[in-house]
Amino acid sequence: MTSLRRGSAIAECLLVALVTFVSPVFGQVPPPEAIHSPIRREWRGPIEKFLSEMTNQDPTHLVEKIVGFQIGAIWHPNSILFRVEDGSTCDGAVCFTAIGRIINDKFVPDVMFRAGKNFTQGDQFPVTAWFGSDSLEITPVETSKGWIVSAKGRR
Repeated sequence: MTSLRRGSAIAECLLVALVTFVSPVFGQVPPPEAIHSPIRREWRGPIEKFLSEMTNQDPTHLVEKIVGFQIGAIWHPNSILFRVEDGSTCDGAVCFTAIGRIINDKFVPDVMFRAGKNFTQGDQFPVTAWFGSDSLEITPVETSKGWIVSAKGRR
Protein backbone atom coordinates (compact mmCIF):
# COMPACT_ATOMS: atom_id res chain seq x y z
CA MET A 1 0.00 0.00 0.00
CA THR A 2 1.41 3.36 -0.90
CA SER A 3 1.87 5.93 1.84
CA LEU A 4 -0.77 8.13 0.15
CA ARG A 5 -3.38 5.34 0.35
CA ARG A 6 -2.38 4.51 3.92
CA GLY A 7 -2.67 8.20 4.84
CA SER A 8 -6.07 8.39 3.14
CA ALA A 9 -7.32 5.32 5.02
CA ILE A 10 -6.08 6.72 8.33
CA ALA A 11 -7.68 10.10 7.58
CA GLU A 12 -11.00 8.40 6.79
CA CYS A 13 -10.91 6.43 10.06
CA LEU A 14 -10.17 9.62 12.00
CA LEU A 15 -13.01 11.42 10.21
CA VAL A 16 -15.41 8.61 11.11
CA ALA A 17 -14.32 8.83 14.75
CA LEU A 18 -14.62 12.60 14.84
CA VAL A 19 -18.01 12.75 13.13
CA THR A 20 -19.33 9.92 15.28
CA PHE A 21 -18.14 11.20 18.65
CA VAL A 22 -17.61 14.99 18.29
CA SER A 23 -20.27 16.05 15.80
CA PRO A 24 -22.35 19.05 16.96
CA VAL A 25 -25.25 17.64 14.91
CA PHE A 26 -27.43 15.05 16.56
CA GLY A 27 -29.13 12.51 14.32
CA GLN A 28 -32.53 11.04 14.84
CA VAL A 29 -32.11 7.68 16.56
CA PRO A 30 -35.20 5.61 17.23
CA PRO A 31 -35.36 3.37 20.30
CA PRO A 32 -33.91 -0.13 19.79
CA GLU A 33 -36.30 -2.79 18.53
CA ALA A 34 -35.91 -6.54 18.30
CA ILE A 35 -34.99 -7.92 14.89
CA HIS A 36 -37.92 -10.24 14.22
CA SER A 37 -38.84 -10.32 10.51
CA PRO A 38 -38.15 -13.49 8.53
CA ILE A 39 -35.81 -12.89 5.59
CA ARG A 40 -37.26 -12.43 2.10
CA ARG A 41 -37.86 -15.57 0.08
CA GLU A 42 -35.41 -14.47 -2.67
CA TRP A 43 -32.59 -14.17 -0.11
CA ARG A 44 -33.00 -17.70 1.28
CA GLY A 45 -31.07 -19.57 -1.45
CA PRO A 46 -27.98 -17.34 -1.49
CA ILE A 47 -27.83 -17.20 2.32
CA GLU A 48 -28.36 -20.96 2.64
CA LYS A 49 -25.47 -21.58 0.20
CA PHE A 50 -23.29 -19.11 2.14
CA LEU A 51 -24.04 -20.90 5.42
CA SER A 52 -23.39 -24.34 3.87
CA GLU A 53 -19.90 -23.18 2.84
CA MET A 54 -19.19 -21.61 6.23
CA THR A 55 -20.43 -24.18 8.76
CA ASN A 56 -20.97 -27.88 9.19
CA GLN A 57 -24.52 -27.24 10.50
CA ASP A 58 -27.55 -28.09 8.36
CA PRO A 59 -28.03 -24.87 6.33
CA THR A 60 -31.71 -25.64 5.62
CA HIS A 61 -32.36 -25.79 9.36
CA LEU A 62 -30.37 -22.58 9.98
CA VAL A 63 -32.22 -20.62 7.25
CA GLU A 64 -35.47 -21.35 9.11
CA LYS A 65 -33.96 -19.61 12.16
CA ILE A 66 -32.90 -16.40 10.35
CA VAL A 67 -34.40 -12.96 10.89
CA GLY A 68 -33.28 -9.88 8.98
CA PHE A 69 -34.01 -6.98 6.67
CA GLN A 70 -32.49 -4.65 4.08
CA ILE A 71 -30.34 -2.25 6.10
CA GLY A 72 -30.08 0.59 3.58
CA ALA A 73 -26.37 1.37 3.92
CA ILE A 74 -24.78 4.43 2.28
CA TRP A 75 -22.03 2.82 0.19
CA HIS A 76 -24.03 -0.32 -0.61
CA PRO A 77 -27.75 0.60 -0.44
CA ASN A 78 -28.81 -2.97 -1.15
CA SER A 79 -27.07 -4.33 1.97
CA ILE A 80 -28.84 -7.05 3.92
CA LEU A 81 -28.56 -7.63 7.65
CA PHE A 82 -29.42 -11.07 9.02
CA ARG A 83 -29.11 -12.88 12.33
CA VAL A 84 -29.15 -16.66 12.83
CA GLU A 85 -31.11 -17.45 16.01
CA ASP A 86 -30.12 -21.04 16.65
CA GLY A 87 -28.48 -22.62 19.70
CA SER A 88 -25.47 -23.57 17.56
CA THR A 89 -24.86 -19.94 16.53
CA CYS A 90 -25.71 -18.13 19.76
CA ASP A 91 -24.17 -17.65 23.17
CA GLY A 92 -27.18 -16.66 25.23
CA ALA A 93 -28.77 -13.62 23.56
CA VAL A 94 -25.71 -12.91 21.37
CA CYS A 95 -25.97 -14.61 17.94
CA PHE A 96 -24.14 -14.78 14.61
CA THR A 97 -25.03 -11.66 12.59
CA ALA A 98 -23.91 -10.60 9.10
CA ILE A 99 -24.24 -7.58 6.84
CA GLY A 100 -23.61 -8.09 3.14
CA ARG A 101 -25.05 -8.12 -0.36
CA ILE A 102 -26.39 -10.62 -2.86
CA ILE A 103 -24.29 -10.45 -6.02
CA ASN A 104 -24.88 -12.91 -8.89
CA ASP A 105 -27.09 -15.05 -6.63
CA LYS A 106 -24.38 -15.31 -3.93
CA PHE A 107 -24.41 -13.72 -0.49
CA VAL A 108 -21.18 -11.71 -0.13
CA PRO A 109 -20.54 -10.70 3.49
CA ASP A 110 -19.14 -7.26 4.22
CA VAL A 111 -18.94 -7.84 7.97
CA MET A 112 -19.79 -10.70 10.34
CA PHE A 113 -20.00 -10.54 14.13
CA ARG A 114 -21.98 -11.79 17.11
CA ALA A 115 -24.59 -9.37 18.42
CA GLY A 116 -27.74 -9.00 20.47
CA LYS A 117 -31.24 -8.95 19.03
CA ASN A 118 -32.08 -5.29 19.65
CA PHE A 119 -31.18 -2.95 16.80
CA THR A 120 -31.40 0.75 15.95
CA GLN A 121 -29.84 2.91 13.27
CA GLY A 122 -29.06 6.64 13.20
CA ASP A 123 -29.71 8.94 10.28
CA GLN A 124 -26.46 10.92 10.30
CA PHE A 125 -23.32 10.28 8.26
CA PRO A 126 -21.53 8.00 8.69
CA VAL A 127 -24.38 5.54 9.08
CA THR A 128 -24.07 3.97 12.50
CA ALA A 129 -26.05 1.01 13.75
CA TRP A 130 -26.29 -0.31 17.30
CA PHE A 131 -26.96 -3.85 18.42
CA GLY A 132 -27.59 -4.47 22.06
CA SER A 133 -28.08 -7.23 24.56
CA ASP A 134 -27.87 -7.25 28.35
CA SER A 135 -24.14 -7.91 28.23
CA LEU A 136 -22.80 -6.52 24.94
CA GLU A 137 -23.15 -3.47 22.68
CA ILE A 138 -21.90 -3.69 19.08
CA THR A 139 -21.54 -0.61 16.86
CA PRO A 140 -20.72 -1.17 13.17
CA VAL A 141 -19.97 1.99 11.16
CA GLU A 142 -19.97 1.83 7.36
CA THR A 143 -17.13 3.57 5.49
CA SER A 144 -16.22 3.61 1.81
CA LYS A 145 -13.51 1.01 2.55
CA GLY A 146 -15.63 -1.36 4.64
CA TRP A 147 -17.15 -1.55 8.11
CA ILE A 148 -15.51 -0.58 11.38
CA VAL A 149 -16.94 -2.64 14.25
CA SER A 150 -16.53 -1.78 17.90
CA ALA A 151 -17.75 -3.78 20.87
CA LYS A 152 -18.35 -2.73 24.45
CA GLY A 153 -19.31 -4.96 27.34
CA ARG A 154 -22.08 -3.84 29.65
CA ARG A 155 -22.09 -4.23 33.39
